[in-house]
This record gives sequence, structure tokens and C-alpha cells, in this order.
Amino acid sequence: MSLPSLRPPERVGPAGREPDEHEYSARFAAWALLLTLGLLAAVVVGVWAVAGWPVAGP
Repeated sequence: MSLPSLRPPERVGPAGREPDEHEYSARFAAWALLLTLGLLAAVVVGVWAVAGWPVAGP
């Protein structure tokens, strides 16, 4: 006789197993990508503003 699972059934993924803690969801991947691109854009704009590229002449 097996003991019932103590974990709620909604934790079980569509494959019939619990999701691995090291698996990233598509939602997390999209969030991380947007955050990374936002930080990269902020760095580029910051360097651009400090260097004066938009108004610098030859």
C-alpha cells in the first residue's frame, strides 16, 4: 500500500511529473530577455549621452 502524496496535484506538470526547479518557464525567459535588453539599452543611451555623440561634430 502506497502513501498518498503530500503535494497538491496542481504542482504536477502536463508530463505527469513535478516541474524541475532548474527548468525555466517561457514567461520567465521572456521577462529575463526584456530586462536584459532594457538594461543594455540604458547603458547604450547613457554612454551615448555622456560621450555627446548626438551633437558632436567632426
